[in-house]
Amino acid sequence: MKEILFIGFIKSINIYWRDSMYSPKVAVVDSGVDTQNQEIMEHVIQGFSFQKSAEEDGVIEEKNFDDVFGHGTNCIDCILQFAEQAQFYPIKIVNELGKTTSSLLLAALEKCRELPVDLICLSLSVTQMLNSAMEKELRDICNDLEKQGKIICASECNNAKDTIPAIYKSVIGVGELLPDAKKKVLVDRAASVQVLADISPIFVAGKSGRYNFFKGTSKGNAYVAGILARAMQTAPNIKSIQEALNILEKTDDPLEEIDLEYVGKLQTDEVGQMILEKVHRRLLEFGCTSSLDEISRYPFLSQITGVNFFNFYDFISGIYRELKITKLEYHTIKVGDVCTLYNLVEHLRRNVCYEEKECCFGADTKV
Repeated sequence: MKEILFIGFIKSINIYWRDSMYSPKVAVVDSGVDTQNQEIMEHVIQGFSFQKSAEEDGVIEEKNFDDVFGHGTNCIDCILQFAEQAQFYPIKIVNELGKTTSSLLLAALEKCRELPVDLICLSLSVTQMLNSAMEKELRDICNDLEKQGKIICASECNNAKDTIPAIYKSVIGVGELLPDAKKKVLVDRAASVQVLADISPIFVAGKSGRYNFFKGTSKGNAYVAGILARAMQTAPNIKSIQEALNILEKTDDPLEEIDLEYVGKLQTDEVGQMILEKVHRRLLEFGCTSSLDEISRYPFLSQITGVNFFNFYDFISGIYRELKITKLEYHTIKVGDVCTLYNLVEHLRRNVCYEEKECCFGADTKV
């Protein structure tokens, strides 16, 4: 009884704390958002879409901002993992192939001029040379948005350096963190791209209700936007790049350490063996013909298992069903949990044990 009252007290404090926080407004210029994802749509204020018209460089505004590519939903869900009070204006300019144009980017940023946003997340970059007039227009719009106190975070291209608009002084550019870094964010105010961020994969919601691993500078940029949105929840007057960089400099999130101690080993206890059996049976459906012993010696996401970053959701959702795991906390899946067979089994064990504790707690407790 006391335990239940204590849990209720903590929940009421959390609700009060959330209600007293500011809800930062974030424009995410990308591929839209999965409009069927109710958890995310609760945070969406209004969406927009810009598409090419028949005229050369012509642009039309449309109402359908549903995400058929998944990248925009990835960005929004990533930001929400750090700033649960954030609210969004998804602006769709990326098509089902992951492509867009500079004219659509300009139209989206023009829209941001009139929207009451605090942050603009651009997990995309211009990869082709712009003519001087269009480049000036893009730079001028970014300058105007900065003067309005709207902070733009833009990712550097994964395969190129010093891409625009990430290198503009009116923009916080986000590039790839160096391998020897000790924390997830590094700031160099003198660099053309001022911020380097962790690009390692995280498991987030994508298109059509599916989850996927989100990585690269797009993820790094969304992570940086998430940090800033988190800070704005308690300090809503962050309106300049320098103030934002101050926040990022103080961010001390440690990098995830991947445990490789048990490479080549398998669980021998009863629960571990049961989980291994179900994993092996599931792998057969993915075309895997290797033994568990062989699988344990290699990265789990590989050609050996037939499971990769793109179909892992299909694999893990099936395993959850097999193990009767009903509390589907997909966001808790870390890349370290799936790097080896041993680590994956331990992740599944934690979820199975949690389910059992929940059942026992519910069955034995009387109010």
